[in-house]
Amino acid sequence: MSAENNPHPTSHPAPNPADTVDSRLTRLEEHAGYSERTVEELSLEVRLLNQRMHDLAKRLDAIDGKLGGVTERIEKIVHPGDPPVQTHPPK
Repeated sequence: MSAENNPHPTSHPAPNPADTVDSRLTRLEEHAGYSERTVEELSLEVRLLNQRMHDLAKRLDAIDGKLGGVTERIEKIVHPGDPPVQTHPPK
């Protein structure tokens, strides 16, 4: 058969079926082990990120509470007739 008539021009010679099954099984086991380890590592990362998000949310709540208290004190200090106090930075 010539290269022009070959329906599979990039086909390779058939390997020994026993070698193919063993090597495929070995590769599948390696990939399964790697995938399992990767899932465990990613799960740990997600838990750590979740904890950090929770901690940041607590800190933001605390900061919000402090700023709310400062704003209330500023509003009590301002006398009637005074220009309004800007409590938020300009955008």
